[in-house]
Amino acid sequence: MKNSFNNPYILSENNSDLFEEYLNPSEKAEEYGQDYSTTNPKVTFFEQRIAALEGGTNALVVKSLHAAKFLLFKTLLTAGQNIVTVNPSTFQGKEKSKLQVMGIAVKTVSKYSLPAFKSLIDNKTGIIFLETIGENDLSIPDFARIIAVAKEKNVPVVVDNSHGVAGYFIKPLSKGASIVIESTGEYFDNASNTPQAVIIEGNTDWSKFNIKTSPEEISYLTLDNGLIRLENISASSKVTLIDLLRKSASNYNKYEIPNDPLSLIHKLETIYSKASQRSENALQIAKYLNSNDHIAKVVYAGLPNSESYLPAFINMRNGFGNRIGFYLKDRTQTGAFVKSINEKTPGIKLKIVLNENGPLIIFSASEDAISTVVALENALNNLKRPIVEAQALQLTSNLNEII
Repeated sequence: MKNSFNNPYILSENNSDLFEEYLNPSEKAEEYGQDYSTTNPKVTFFEQRIAALEGGTNALVVKSLHAAKFLLFKTLLTAGQNIVTVNPSTFQGKEKSKLQVMGIAVKTVSKYSLPAFKSLIDNKTGIIFLETIGENDLSIPDFARIIAVAKEKNVPVVVDNSHGVAGYFIKPLSKGASIVIESTGEYFDNASNTPQAVIIEGNTDWSKFNIKTSPEEISYLTLDNGLIRLENISASSKVTLIDLLRKSASNYNKYEIPNDPLSLIHKLETIYSKASQRSENALQIAKYLNSNDHIAKVVYAGLPNSESYLPAFINMRNGFGNRIGFYLKDRTQTGAFVKSINEKTPGIKLKIVLNENGPLIIFSASEDAISTVVALENALNNLKRPIVEAQALQLTSNLNEII
């Protein structure tokens, strides 16, 4: 069977070519190693294409980012092990509860420092989990030093690269991560025919990690020579982690074939140009918010005064992404402000995240920066004045009348 990754067009990062000659299932199903009765070779092509963009070797489409995470956890971890992360907000709510049910602990630091992070890793640590851009605080991790520690401790690194846009802003696999997962809805605009997440494997030798598995806890792939376990999978093996995950996904009904995979392949041709425009717009919007009197603080890695500016400058390329956060000075009006934007401006979707600094408003910049700024400015101008400020103005007015 011919390996499609030997094809220079697929390896190319120039997202301007369409590969129609590879998309005819009647002619190319055998080349892709697919039985058309079980899956669509166009889906396989999409998986291979997005893996190539991320610098990976193989990929698997699944129903959701949640499904992607727990397929990995069920495969790589057993009860009694732990996941180490640098961001306290990475696993919350149902995800944290489900991990507890599985007997898997989550260890994190309240405030990141390399010695504190390193001290969390022990002989029961099965995964180090990172987010390219923190979903709930927009922080960017210190990739180089964290991955160096992971190699020293012999622990695989899994990175949620949902906001890395298929490797446009950052390629964690090239920095030493073992696996990348990402929510494709972040850059496909949540189209109804879009798969919700992709798992991408790097060129990893899994036999070198201290991953303990048992027949009761791990999904297997049955081959002619019996059952293959993770300990027997290496970078040169014909069986990959993605093979095991694909089998496990079908068992758990987590595998999803998109309704129109050809449109997804076409969308891949334009995501880099869209990502570039959105990143440029995000920087301009962040600068506008930073100068507005109603804003207490803007959280965007592209601003030099940001805590994430240095790690972003070192690790990211082609810009700083399109995720922006900010705090209002009068935080009592946060809810009303977000509601007014979400109800009146369909193109913008704000969310509120409560953290130690108060309610953080987060949104993603689109290709239309002007409409976003106008909507934000109108909503900010409609904010009520803080009570103290209003009382001060009234007092000044009364004094002027007396004088």
